[in-house]
Amino acid sequence: MKELNKQDMIDLLYGCTVLGTGGGGKIEHGFDIMKEDFEMNRTLMLADLDEIPDDAYITIPYGCGAPAAVGAELPPDLDRLPKVEASAVVAFQTLEKEIGHKFFAVSSSELGGMNTAEALHIACLLGIPLADGDPAGRSVPGTVTVHFLSQGTAKRPDGRGHKVWRSHDFERYD
Repeated sequence: MKELNKQDMIDLLYGCTVLGTGGGGKIEHGFDIMKEDFEMNRTLMLADLDEIPDDAYITIPYGCGAPAAVGAELPPDLDRLPKVEASAVVAFQTLEKEIGHKFFAVSSSELGGMNTAEALHIACLLGIPLADGDPAGRSVPGTVTVHFLSQGTAKRPDGRGHKVWRSHDFERYD
């Protein structure tokens, strides 16, 4: 595995922002997500697909919704809801508990300044590697453009499916 430092992660975010061509969120939002990681000098391990065990589980944390809503003030009626720090970590750990498996790594949902940062941040917080691969090959304007090659499973790329893909469900392209 390769260790990525702060500058490596910044370079990765810039590259994903360019390749995402506007999708996947603004890089400024990605830097906001990564601010604590950078301040604490966290590093990240990048796992090549060959380094991920065939029976390992990986998951894809990401933000979903209207980009204009990022940083927007919430309606007053939502103030009654509990505030959760690192909600993606809570969701990640809840999913691990639900399926009865620990995740070996995370993967970015798409190329972009914000969604790539979400995966980097979760990996930094939990001390697990980022899978070195791009499951979409582009930014994703809608979940219908996400596809995973799977072995003997129905493809349902939207959140309603709650499908967890093991690393050997992905076909490698060189």
